[in-house]
Amino acid sequence: MLARGVNVINGSFVLGSMGYTNVSAYIDEQIHNNMLTMCLSVGNREKDTLTNGIKSSSAHAYNAIVVGNVNTELSKSSPYEVHVDSLVTENIYRTNKPDIVASGTNIIFPPHSADETTGGLTGTSCSAAFVTGTVALMMQKNNSLISNPMAVKAILSASANPDLISNAYPMDRGTLLGDRSGAGLLDASEALYAVQNQRFFTISQSVSELDYQFDTAVSLYLNAGDTIRVAATFMKSNDDVILSNNVYGTDIDIALMQVSSSIHWASSTSAVDNVEIFEYTVTESGYYFIQYVVLEIDSTPFSLNLGISWDID
Repeated sequence: MLARGVNVINGSFVLGSMGYTNVSAYIDEQIHNNMLTMCLSVGNREKDTLTNGIKSSSAHAYNAIVVGNVNTELSKSSPYEVHVDSLVTENIYRTNKPDIVASGTNIIFPPHSADETTGGLTGTSCSAAFVTGTVALMMQKNNSLISNPMAVKAILSASANPDLISNAYPMDRGTLLGDRSGAGLLDASEALYAVQNQRFFTISQSVSELDYQFDTAVSLYLNAGDTIRVAATFMKSNDDVILSNNVYGTDIDIALMQVSSSIHWASSTSAVDNVEIFEYTVTESGYYFIQYVVLEIDSTPFSLNLGISWDID
């Protein structure tokens, strides 16, 4: 697929054993080396003897966009429930997955032949396909995203809607990531709006030492009453560190600073994986900086690849 110039790959497969393994590291390496976007299904419990973990190590890949299944059938109304069979992992030394959820319950598909009837499919494989299709449309609108997987993941995370997910699956108020729903429900229209209006930014730089100082990525004007949701994702690159020591590796935080006061009014709380999110309702109109700070790196020098995106209500 890479030889044919494929830019986004949809994956629905079970590989390896539970946890971050060589399979997970291989997927992360391919995304890192080829700058492609990969959307993977998180897995379904009925195909697994486990009760609360992902068996497939492919779904543990940091750099991939891992997708869970939420039930948005016409007979349902929001807030929607994450399907009972949609798997999850949250471990202090592993990735928090899924990254996002999308429709995946009783998805109607056309018959393959005249003797077949229209049927419905359920599973995270359906959910991942919706996200992959959205990514393809995003790349069509802005071809700079073709080789920018971290910006793609940041846009999807910032534009996702956590409020449409049932409180039965609570969101961590610190990381703004749900145990079973990640950043929230895929909102394709908001993601495409962010792309069309250039609500994303990419940072590529070499980091040789840590100074723990915030750097400015974006300057924007916000009105009082605006609620801004900012997401950042950064590329994991040193797989040996993850595999041998099972540690956090690279750690980056993001924050919102008011230009006039130089006060940081909001910041992210480090998650185990490579996604950082914060939300803030502005009380005073004016210019604000979206900033980032590198707190830890895998190796020296470290090649930072960071995608940032924001949504404003």
